[in-house]
Amino acid sequence: MSDFTFPAVIGPQNDHVLRSLSIAFAAALDLAEKKFTVLDVKIGSRNPVVVIQGERRCASLKGAVKTIHGVPGGRQCTMVFPHEKGAQIEWRADA
Repeated sequence: MSDFTFPAVIGPQNDHVLRSLSIAFAAALDLAEKKFTVLDVKIGSRNPVVVIQGERRCASLKGAVKTIHGVPGGRQCTMVFPHEKGAQIEWRADA
C-alpha cells in the first residue's frame, strides 16, 4: 500500500504526508486484524507513529523502551516497535 502512486496534481509538497498516511493506515489495519486496539496516529516530519492500547500481549512485539516517566503510584514507560510497514508502533507499560 505504501507504494501507491499519488496523482501529480496533489503537488510534491503533500507527498510526505500522504505517504505517511498510507503507511500508518497499512500498519493500523495490520494491528487491528491482529486484534490490537489502535488509539492514535501521529503524522509528522519523520516516520508515522501508531499508538496502540498497552496490554500484556504487547510483549510479543519485542519493543524497546523509549521513555520512562513517573505516574501516581509508580512508573510507566513508553515502548516502541518498528513495524514492517514503516510505521513506529508505541504503547505504554508499567515500568
